[in-house]
Amino acid sequence: MSDAEGMTIDCNEIFDISVVTDFKAMVQQAMADGSDLVLDAARIERVDTAALQLLAALFRDSDCKGIRLSWKTPTEPLKYAARLSGLDELLGL
Repeated sequence: MSDAEGMTIDCNEIFDISVVTDFKAMVQQAMADGSDLVLDAARIERVDTAALQLLAALFRDSDCKGIRLSWKTPTEPLKYAARLSGLDELLGL
């Protein structure tokens, strides 16, 4: 979905190692045209270290490419996991 803020990508309820490969491909494809991206995290109930590592890499990559990567409605489980891992600042949470 695209809007004034950029393309929106929905995150799964269970955001873990089982979905990171597909999610990475989807985000990289969306980043290919240089548009800003919004990650809709409203459904995330559980997140694991693999997903957090992927998000950290994507946020760094987007920064290097001058692409704005932002959140829409990040859930408490996501914010808690990011804070616990020390990635909350990098991920803008």
